[in-house]
Amino acid sequence: MKRILTCMMAFLLLLGLAACGKSPEEKWQEQYELGMKYVSEGNYEEAVLAFTAALEIDPKKADTYAGLAAAYADQGDWESLAEILKNGLAETGRKELYDALLALGGSLSPEEEPDLGLLAVFEGMEHQEGTHAMANSLAYDFLSSEYQAFPESVMKLLEPVLEAGCQEDPETFSARLQDEKLWSVLYSVFRGNAYNAQPENEEDAHSLSVRTWWDGAVIQLKCNGYIYSDDMICNTFSIQYRPESGKGFALDFNPLGSAGERSLTWLSGEVSGYLFNGPFVRKGYGTNGETTAQGTAVNELVDGEYCLRGWSDDDQYYQYDMGNMLAPWTNEQGEACCMKNVDVDNGYTYYTGPYDWAMEGREGWLMYVFESPWVL
Repeated sequence: MKRILTCMMAFLLLLGLAACGKSPEEKWQEQYELGMKYVSEGNYEEAVLAFTAALEIDPKKADTYAGLAAAYADQGDWESLAEILKNGLAETGRKELYDALLALGGSLSPEEEPDLGLLAVFEGMEHQEGTHAMANSLAYDFLSSEYQAFPESVMKLLEPVLEAGCQEDPETFSARLQDEKLWSVLYSVFRGNAYNAQPENEEDAHSLSVRTWWDGAVIQLKCNGYIYSDDMICNTFSIQYRPESGKGFALDFNPLGSAGERSLTWLSGEVSGYLFNGPFVRKGYGTNGETTAQGTAVNELVDGEYCLRGWSDDDQYYQYDMGNMLAPWTNEQGEACCMKNVDVDNGYTYYTGPYDWAMEGREGWLMYVFESPWVL
């Protein structure tokens, strides 16, 4: 019996010596693999403990922060997710952290990248601002910008936002889009650009614009805002969701404008080939009331009848030919008019048109649209 106990003690001593002989890299690897095992099993509390032990061994490993991010994302613990990404960014650097997050799950691979092939559709159209703009940011940014993969843990933050958008509920959607943690996480992972001038009493004013593919859909997010206590707070932001085919949406939201007004512009419609094609509805919410517009788009150019209602008692009808406004109506003075107004209460109809807006030299009363010719 004494000999058996002696052998057991010797064996345990050898095990201890072997453990003591492990290098820091081997100890880190052991804890990291244990953490990943717990994540795969859904045992997130144990996973956090293992990853935390790995961080104590080597706080410079981006893979550890990515593992912790995955554990927190699976639990829906956005506050811890934002904090660990912030720490990982400080300890490892942006590229290292992004690569580690992407290695655990991303939104695309080279063979999955869709061929947009759309620039030829708008060849010759320039990106301009102003009354007679031939293109606006909705299509221009979408076509001309680079896209990158989203890590799985970050995508989990966006899923409820996209779900609300697909349900065509602008109010719920805009509320979810104002989640400060969402933008804190996005800013931690993706590149932001500092403004040239710091506003008074603000720190770290930033803008963020990221674009990706997810399950065959194109997603674009933009935010202009500030960092308060390490949280990204947006004062203006927008999102686009475009599947290759099916229902898509876009939203621009300004919770507090220069005059204190709140404005929200919402678009939903059919998408084919990543462009809005077919029926669409545009809704505007602001201090002046609510407006609704509907029509048909061909490659994001308004085509056919376009009806606008709200802010007044009139329904306003326009006619478009692939983004150009037509003047198909004639008023009592025999002038060609671009807009027909129908009073919804008494049916009274009157016309407005070229005497309000400057005419461009076009054939057959064809003129540029007063606003952008695009659906947004």
